[in-house]
Amino acid sequence: MSSGHRRCHIVQIGSDDSVFSLSRDSEPVRRQVTYGEVLESLRPGSVMTLVVLTRKEDAIPFQVGNVVFRPLAVNLRGWSKLRAWRDLYAILDELDRKQRIDVLTTQTVYDVAWVALLFAKKRRRAIIGQIHFDIFNPYAKRGMSRYPIVRHIRYATLLAALKHFTAIRAVGEGIAREIRRRNLHDDVHVIPVPMAMLTGELACAGKQERNSKVLFVGRLAGQKNLATWLKVVELVAQRVPEAAFEIVGEGKLRKALEDLAKEKGLRDKVRFTGFVDYRRLPEIYQSASVFLITSLYEGFGRVVAEALANRVPVVAPQITGIEDIVVHGRSGFLHSPSDVTGMAGSVISLLCNPAMRDEMGRWGETFVRRKFNPETLTKKWVQLLVERAPV
Repeated sequence: MSSGHRRCHIVQIGSDDSVFSLSRDSEPVRRQVTYGEVLESLRPGSVMTLVVLTRKEDAIPFQVGNVVFRPLAVNLRGWSKLRAWRDLYAILDELDRKQRIDVLTTQTVYDVAWVALLFAKKRRRAIIGQIHFDIFNPYAKRGMSRYPIVRHIRYATLLAALKHFTAIRAVGEGIAREIRRRNLHDDVHVIPVPMAMLTGELACAGKQERNSKVLFVGRLAGQKNLATWLKVVELVAQRVPEAAFEIVGEGKLRKALEDLAKEKGLRDKVRFTGFVDYRRLPEIYQSASVFLITSLYEGFGRVVAEALANRVPVVAPQITGIEDIVVHGRSGFLHSPSDVTGMAGSVISLLCNPAMRDEMGRWGETFVRRKFNPETLTKKWVQLLVERAPV
């Protein structure tokens, strides 16, 4: 795109408030800064503002390059949501008065999305909705609220919102197909989140000695279905006594999972490592022989792609998102989400067959590097944004 096009102002609304507690060179911050750099190359002089909903009242705004990180302290519980929505609209109005917002994008398509839609429609601005999880999965729907009536209302408004966006970004092929099949939108773009682990200094060295370790990396949340993960592990441990198991990540279910591991006699087998800095994750992946995930639903299984990028074959449920990444029989094995015995059998096969897992790991690394090249995905996303901005 030529420099003759005018500069633009892109505003993203998100909720990953880790950007305010991590260093400026952390992966979440760096990803947004890279978006800004590509934006600058396409539309010189342009600015990107990231409005982040957070419960951290001490979060302070900061800027890196042409990207501004702006916190919005909110309480999204009960009736306090109404105040949060009002405050979000006010901050969008403030930003627009300072420098016209050309394109608005929201990282959710429910709740705050309606605030963004109202603003965009009133000001006649382009708005792109982002879908980062499988909204059509029944488990995801149940997770929207513990109250059936609230759940139903949220889900109905979510689907209604889809039709009002200028365009939609989905992180998985299955999600995009379902949106089109239901005639909810016809301008849908599949753009997974770029992964720093596929670039430069975080790339797989490929020289490590692998042990008989089965690994999981991710949030310790209900969506990840780690009780089933421990059931699989229990069967594997019976057949492969020398195997070790590691869970990397934090979450509100950690204590319950540790207790469950003890109940199953796995206290000395399963290591709960807790949070690990992103830059250390490659060495964690590369120390494992198998990556096991048992999620109920995903959008784009980022940790699955990271495992393959580090030549670790994957055993996983056959669900939307993961199906985009794991090719059954080539880079791992996919099973019915409830097939505990089948998943355990695949893990055992990989642990007992180094040649097979090495071949799968190499094939998987080549596949994800080609399909999920971060530079390509970054350009594709920013290009979608600037194409919706006035010229």
